[in-house]
Amino acid sequence: MVRTADKEPEDVAMRPVFCAFLLVAMFSTLLAVDPVRQPILAAGGYHSMFLDTNGVLWVWGCNASGQLGDGTTIERDVPFKAKLPPEMPRITALAGGEDFTLALTALGTVWACGLNDAGQLGNGTTNNSCVFIPVRNLTKIVSIAAGQKHALAIAQMGEAWSWGANGHGQLGNNDKPNGLLPSSIPGITNAIGIAAGGAHSLVLTREDIVWSFGKNESGQLGNGITQDSSHPTLIPNLMNIQMVAAGQDHSLALKEDGTVWSWGGNIYGQLGHDATQDTQRPAMVSNLKGIRWIGAGYDHSVAMDEQNIVSTWGDNNLGQLGRKVSGFDTMPTPVNQAINLTVIRCGGYHTLFVDSSDRTLGSGNDYFGQLGDWSHKDRFRPVPTYK
Repeated sequence: MVRTADKEPEDVAMRPVFCAFLLVAMFSTLLAVDPVRQPILAAGGYHSMFLDTNGVLWVWGCNASGQLGDGTTIERDVPFKAKLPPEMPRITALAGGEDFTLALTALGTVWACGLNDAGQLGNGTTNNSCVFIPVRNLTKIVSIAAGQKHALAIAQMGEAWSWGANGHGQLGNNDKPNGLLPSSIPGITNAIGIAAGGAHSLVLTREDIVWSFGKNESGQLGNGITQDSSHPTLIPNLMNIQMVAAGQDHSLALKEDGTVWSWGGNIYGQLGHDATQDTQRPAMVSNLKGIRWIGAGYDHSVAMDEQNIVSTWGDNNLGQLGRKVSGFDTMPTPVNQAINLTVIRCGGYHTLFVDSSDRTLGSGNDYFGQLGDWSHKDRFRPVPTYK
């Protein structure tokens, strides 16, 4: 089983903070596969990416900062071919931050595009880029993750790296300023999984335990308190972990036995505890077993089991759960399995899917065209992207 994981606005004026997930990531060794064998899907705060089996990178959604990497800042409401530099090696993984994008290549290098106000492109400047440019000082990278304005990476020997915003200590390097260049995270030498949230970070190590650092206002660090931490701290009593995911202010972990554990912010029931109270320590998510993948959006969560049954819970005001539920749902519930889903990724307020025919679909907010169906209409059930 893969050991790591992967997060849109109620209106454009608010643009709340984003995670990844994401991203996650939203986005690590789970995505590091040969693109000629399996498509690669990723979702940012307000944009979407899909690397097809021919190695073509399709991008759509918000592009105000150049996060689509197509050489422009033009919004795309249907999939559009990214403009990849000829010298850029073959992409093997993708990660979407709120307004920036990371790409891992077959040579173990990392490239980035989009917003760079906090150094999240990792090139030593704060200049935005609408084309992919190399992240400096990184080699032999095997995993990447992107949060709201910070990024994480794992090198081949287990060293963890971070760069970008550090206002809450999310880089794990003891209160240093924003990192315009990647730096190694002290004390982490055997990382195998990462997740970057809104302003917090999770690192899974070979011992199947999890370290956390960064913002902790809602208890998203899982250490029983709500004080930020600028250095990695072991989450107590959380063992046998195979994968982690981070939302805006909540966290998820997948155990070896197929159960899911969650902690942190819970205003929309994104912890899956049939309640809306924050939790400062990990607790098991209700009604889930045999899970093999987890993901987190801004305030929603997703899990897939060994039979490819997808369950979602949390905020659904814009349809990000992929099913018709008013407001939010505090308990995991399966998405309509008339669609044979094989891959899922969480954006800020949208969710992306791939079905068994390698068709991309999306549900949730479509303000910036991030569902790719040309409609700019929020969708409460997965709809195919335009082709």
